[in-house]
Amino acid sequence: MPHQFSSLNTVRPSITPTIQAGLMAQFIAKTCPPFATRSFQWMLPIAQASAGSSMLWTSLSAVAFLDVARHIDNQTYLAESQRQYGNAVATLRRGLVGRGLPPGFTGVTVLYTMTILGLYEIVSFHDPLSWSLHIDGLAIYLQQHGHTGLLDDIPESIFNIIRLFEIVIKTVRRQRSFLASESWKPKILKAPANERGPLSKLLDVAIYLPGLFEESDLIDKAVAAGEISLGEETNRKKALWKHIDQMERRLNKLVMSDDELDLDSPVDDTKNNNSLHVEVPDSHALATCINTSCRLVLTRIDSRPWKPSDNSIVEKAMDLNSLCLKISQGYSDLTSGLIMLFSLRSSFHTFPDNHPGRVLTMVMLASFAQKFGLRVAKGIITMFPIYMSRQSGTPTEGPGLSPVTPMSPTDSTLAFRSAF
Repeated sequence: MPHQFSSLNTVRPSITPTIQAGLMAQFIAKTCPPFATRSFQWMLPIAQASAGSSMLWTSLSAVAFLDVARHIDNQTYLAESQRQYGNAVATLRRGLVGRGLPPGFTGVTVLYTMTILGLYEIVSFHDPLSWSLHIDGLAIYLQQHGHTGLLDDIPESIFNIIRLFEIVIKTVRRQRSFLASESWKPKILKAPANERGPLSKLLDVAIYLPGLFEESDLIDKAVAAGEISLGEETNRKKALWKHIDQMERRLNKLVMSDDELDLDSPVDDTKNNNSLHVEVPDSHALATCINTSCRLVLTRIDSRPWKPSDNSIVEKAMDLNSLCLKISQGYSDLTSGLIMLFSLRSSFHTFPDNHPGRVLTMVMLASFAQKFGLRVAKGIITMFPIYMSRQSGTPTEGPGLSPVTPMSPTDSTLAFRSAF
């Protein structure tokens, strides 16, 4: 523990500062993949920043205690993690309202703290939706302060994790992300193309995925309410199909190549890019996992006459499961575990009812829950549990669903429609 924080963040007498520092070092080391590429090595900059921020140090300490408590079933460490978490949240709240700024309270440490608190809730999984509140808060803070040059002080790897969380939340809610707006593109693409890793290029494309779901729902809502003519419905669907075409092809391009991706470049319609086939180097396995998951999710709203066949989509879900199994044999870090869990959610909902792929997915999730120490693995399929079918009006789970109530980014009690 940094000496300057010893009076602010004392642990219980039975847990010495040496133990606390050791647990934090262990947690930091196991958070990111072993190959430690720039795209995925996001924890080290946060750990370094915590040396100057009592709030960030406390949040890191909380999740470190929680992680070991889950692995060895230690109630003392669990209680300590909860106490540290409460302290971090209270400090963050006081700082945000300007009532007693803690040492090292800056825009960067606020974003980092919110990210770690969101991670804490995922590891804890006490409330399936509480982790999203920290991501919502992070998004609001970014919208309020991102224009001040805040992003210039955040490494690419950390911004990627923030974007990944944002994509998951907004796709589940079927709401367009603020990061997909034209005003944010210059901020996101400020780094030269040759300095951007495969994950960054992938997220540059995937950030538009939630908006496609929102547009699909708006079309369906307008049709159901009789607000648009048949001609207007056709035109809007054709426009949506064009965007799906572009996203599908750009995702395929990222799988096949690490070349520069220009979001505004025209798409070559002479090439058949509807295939879901994936071949990439092993070093890009996690990016491939996310990429394949995005393309499976995209099929939920794909009504194009030329869309991939049902069989090819199911085969791709099986390929994704195989890839996750391969990754799990080599990696045991938390980041890889979380990426695979959310990816397996998309493959599970791709398989038809009673398909053996669903059984396989559940077996893998149970195995991952133990391997990665993540309780969320056992509830990843139903973590957004209240849905209503468009057709029957009855609660259900899976693709093709609509929300029970309107959604609010700050209300964790609302039901979210499944997109994964």
